[in-house]
Amino acid sequence: MSWSADDRHLASASSDGTVRIWSTMSNEQDDHHILSHPCFIYSAQLHPVCSDIIVTGGYDQVIRVWSTALPDKHGQLLREMDGHRGLVNSIAFDAQGIKMFSADSTGTIIMWKTDINRQHGADVDRWNILKEIRNPELKGVAINRVEVHPNGRQLLIHCRDNAVRLFDLR
Repeated sequence: MSWSADDRHLASASSDGTVRIWSTMSNEQDDHHILSHPCFIYSAQLHPVCSDIIVTGGYDQVIRVWSTALPDKHGQLLREMDGHRGLVNSIAFDAQGIKMFSADSTGTIIMWKTDINRQHGADVDRWNILKEIRNPELKGVAINRVEVHPNGRQLLIHCRDNAVRLFDLR
């Protein structure tokens, strides 16, 4: 799950293949935003600067970037990004939304460049892979969740082997 920057919405991922946007003001589902996917979805992350941008990942190893700016109930799929060889279990942004991290079931973490132009919003066509983080300690270990430290210099990694690791991003 993911909070919007203004705390007015919450995104939840589901094994029924949907991401739903909830209004935190009324505790009811926001009928305008149900994002349908062809598979189980394990992660949904609202962009920290452009709250109408949602990034999802799941069973099919694809990162999808959506917009909920339009009134279309099913949102607008802006882009599909490949790079993972395992199930995408977690997605996290740095506080400025300039970098995004996605983690999968093979122990791979991908750092993405996710430029934001504050006047024109997210230019998702320019988003790309900065680097793959492959730590020998993580090889073959499913990553459950990643979280970027508020200072942007460390990545907290929780794995299926019940270990929590701190990775230096500098």
